[in-house]
Order: sequence, then structure tokens, then C-alpha cells
Amino acid sequence: MSKRPIYIDYDTPVLEAMRLMLQHGIAHILVKREGGRAKVFSERDLLDMLPEKLGQLGTIHSGPAASSRPVPMQLKTKIREAAKMMLSKKAKLLLVSTKEPLGVLTATDLAYSLPFTEGGQPKLKSAMTGQVEEVEYGVPIEAVIQRMREKRIGSVMVNRHHKPFGIFTERDLLSILVPPAADLSVSVGIYCRRPVIPGWQRIR
Repeated sequence: MSKRPIYIDYDTPVLEAMRLMLQHGIAHILVKREGGRAKVFSERDLLDMLPEKLGQLGTIHSGPAASSRPVPMQLKTKIREAAKMMLSKKAKLLLVSTKEPLGVLTATDLAYSLPFTEGGQPKLKSAMTGQVEEVEYGVPIEAVIQRMREKRIGSVMVNRHHKPFGIFTERDLLSILVPPAADLSVSVGIYCRRPVIPGWQRIR
């Protein structure tokens, strides 16, 4: 798990939440409110705000923008039970605690721990997303954001000359928006992660 959960206040501007997420390399941040349960502000929440609220990220509060709550879990819970809990609750993350929060368990943490769990391992083909969304290098980031919102996906494949060139993710969007004067009209290919490492030819 990721130890020392990072909290922000309910009225922290979204832009400040984004800076902290980028600084710590995390996809979620916990939003606390006096007398209430913590909420989760995520990269997906940011995506849902764009492009309509691009100019307001410095004034909108993180609390109202956060869309979900972490699911509490005990430290003794086994890895596979935690994964089932995350799926059944459709949770973005699990808050590990005894009495006080000790850490946060994310889907990435579960992926790293899977090789060390007992029992049969599922085939890659049974777990992966079959339909990959693709865009061309020159498509504006604003148009890519719209597609990611409509499809409820966190990444797209970027092609150049009809061949895989890179991948554009919610994390890449975060890095674009934190500096001032973000321009969503530029080509997505400029900001995508590359190279693409092909590994699908022999998946069974």
C-alpha cells in the first residue's frame, strides 16, 4: 500500500490538488471535511471538468468536485480479498486502517502485489480491455479529452502515419494543466508517452 495518505482541505482549489498529485506521482488525493468522511479527488474527476471549466481550476474547490469516497479496509485483509472489494464497490482506492488511516491501497498497488499472491494467476486475455481507442498524432488535446470522457477511459493510443506512436493518459493531462496558460488546442502527439512497446502479438 501507499503509506501516509495525502489529505487536502475541502475548500482547496482544484489546481492546488493537481499540483500535489503531480508532485507525489499519484492519481488520487483524499479530501477531508470537518465532521464528515473523506472524499476522493482523482484524475478522472479532473477529466470530467474539461474543457468547460479549464479557466476555473484555480477557484473551484476540490471537495464538491470529488466524486467518490474511499472504502475502509482492515490491515489484515488479504490482497485478493482487497481486489474483490475494490471491484464489487467500484472503488478507486481502499483506505487501510486500524483506528487511524495507515495508508491507501490503489489498483496500481494491487497490480504490483499480484505476482506474490497465492493461487492460480488469470490469463492476460481475460483481464485486459479488448477495444483500444486510437487517435492520430495531430488531433487536438481538447478533442481527445472529449472522447475519453464519452468512452469513460483513462488512455488512448496515439498513431502517427497509421502506426502506433505513443499513449496519452489522464496523468499526461495533469502535467499539461498544472503549468499556467494550458493550451488544449495543441496536438496530442506532442504530449503522449512513447515509445509503445508491442506485446500483444502472442497473448493467449
